[in-house]
Amino acid sequence: MRPIAVTSEGESRHLPGVKSYAQQGFPGFEVPTWWALLSRAGTPEPILRRMHEAMSGVLNQPEVRERIENGIDVLAGGPERCRRFVNSEVEKWGRVIPDNNISLDS
Repeated sequence: MRPIAVTSEGESRHLPGVKSYAQQGFPGFEVPTWWALLSRAGTPEPILRRMHEAMSGVLNQPEVRERIENGIDVLAGGPERCRRFVNSEVEKWGRVIPDNNISLDS
């Protein structure tokens, strides 16, 4: 198999030489795979900060990174960065559905 593109904004170090869809003429096409540690709305900021610090500490351990960074890039960006990203994903996919007449078939 030969990869034709990656769905990140730019090239990936995991697939050197494979351009992204955006680089191949589809500007704005970015569909990353992502995971996040979330909490319920209203969680106090000190608890969010502590969760972030704990996860960052774990993700910065070389043995942990080696096990999970198999074709992905690990980013531990903090609560505010996560909040912005999730909100932008909701906005993006919220437009894709009606713009393409996507519906749930029963």
